[in-house]
Amino acid sequence: MKKIGLYLKEHWIKWLIAILPIMDIATYFFMGSSIDFVFTFIRFLFLPILYIYAFIISKNRKYHYIFTFILLIYSLCHILSCYLSGYINFVEDVANLLRILYMPILLFSFLVIFKSNKNMEKEITDGVLIAFIITIISIVLSLITDTANYTYADDISRGVIGWFYSKNSQTLILITLSLIYGIYSLKKKSFYIILPVICLALYFNATKAAFISLIVLLAMCVFYTIFEIKNAKKILYSILMLILVVGTFKLSPTYRQLTSYIDHQTEGNADIQEEFDPSLEEDDDDDDDLTNPDASHKPNSLSRYETLYRKYALGILIDNYGIENVVEKYNYTTDAFILANTRTKKKIAASLIYDSESNFSHAVGFEFTKINNITDSKGNIETLDLENDITALFYYLGYVGLALYLGFILYFVIKIFKILIKNPKYILKVEYMIWVVLIFLLVVGGEYNGALLRRPSTNIYLAIVISVAVIKFESILNQKEPKKKLLKSKK
Repeated sequence: MKKIGLYLKEHWIKWLIAILPIMDIATYFFMGSSIDFVFTFIRFLFLPILYIYAFIISKNRKYHYIFTFILLIYSLCHILSCYLSGYINFVEDVANLLRILYMPILLFSFLVIFKSNKNMEKEITDGVLIAFIITIISIVLSLITDTANYTYADDISRGVIGWFYSKNSQTLILITLSLIYGIYSLKKKSFYIILPVICLALYFNATKAAFISLIVLLAMCVFYTIFEIKNAKKILYSILMLILVVGTFKLSPTYRQLTSYIDHQTEGNADIQEEFDPSLEEDDDDDDDLTNPDASHKPNSLSRYETLYRKYALGILIDNYGIENVVEKYNYTTDAFILANTRTKKKIAASLIYDSESNFSHAVGFEFTKINNITDSKGNIETLDLENDITALFYYLGYVGLALYLGFILYFVIKIFKILIKNPKYILKVEYMIWVVLIFLLVVGGEYNGALLRRPSTNIYLAIVISVAVIKFESILNQKEPKKKLLKSKK
């Protein structure tokens, strides 16, 4: 038992990463059951355990006190603002707040914990290897057993996710695992086997985020096999893989999904253009006072806009906020691409709620339930929770909360780039740059693709990536300190 205890103490980071895909797979099969709740609870349990553990081993606890104080003060202000505005569901709102704060608390904890572990990088990369293997095996088995969750359709032609429920979250997780494992295999013979597996996984994911990340990975492979690895076979292999992926883009599930979406919305635009031809506009005395004839961008009456907007499932916004406010937020558009876009609809809903809130709510955020459960005139409830991460943070945290959140991340990003600018030779070291590239891909992917900063399963990966990046680049400064001390002692 003592040996097992010592082993887990030394390798718990590796096994923490390794069990994450197993928990996600279990969630897929037990979604909505009490077992699913257990896994959700375990993910949230990581937070206090890691934070307390970091506090215990910390050599400078004043930062814990400052960090905790800021979190508490902000959280109390947010709760007070929602209370003054009229709480609908206190528990649901606080749960959402905890999901948002999950990443910064984990990041703070990991920075302390990882610095105390000399084998941190190896433990993390070993854990990523296990997690990647589990993920790939599960995708293959899901296809064999015909139990897969597909990305956009009911077959692999439009992408496959495997035994994972959240498509957006799993895409970002797959990107993280693939890039770390792919780059760390560059110096190994297994690179020739690993790279095609990664290419297939990202290629058949079918999302633009996955395909762009695949191109980034292959470009990095080409660059670093030339300038760091300097292996002719790996250079040629990487170039051929890049050419193959780019050359077959029009055969990819990503391209099929993209063209299908464009064709569908183009047809919708053609129908709208015919229906909303200004020359066919009929006189309507009842609508004269609702239409501004001098505004070239809104030639149609509000009743015709309402008919069109309800056709595109925007009736719930009209029922709650009125057609005038809704069409104004949409800038009187009749573009099917915009009207059919669910994320745009959610942003418009958030903006309409925001306009009705107080200045205090603007500063610290409005209640999550107000957008998560909107009811139309028939009593139908619709969930319009924002997907784009930074946009969601702006409305749920307010501009003060958003500034604190992004400021916390930017502090470390700026610190990394300052070190990189002073030590440009590290641009040619792939095991440093992969973490910087991943931070960019994940944060941008979270805003564009969604489902990063408010999902515990993905938050863990982002916190790990930023922590490793900070520690690796800080190690550059630590390498220089002994030299400076040595020079001083000689003098």
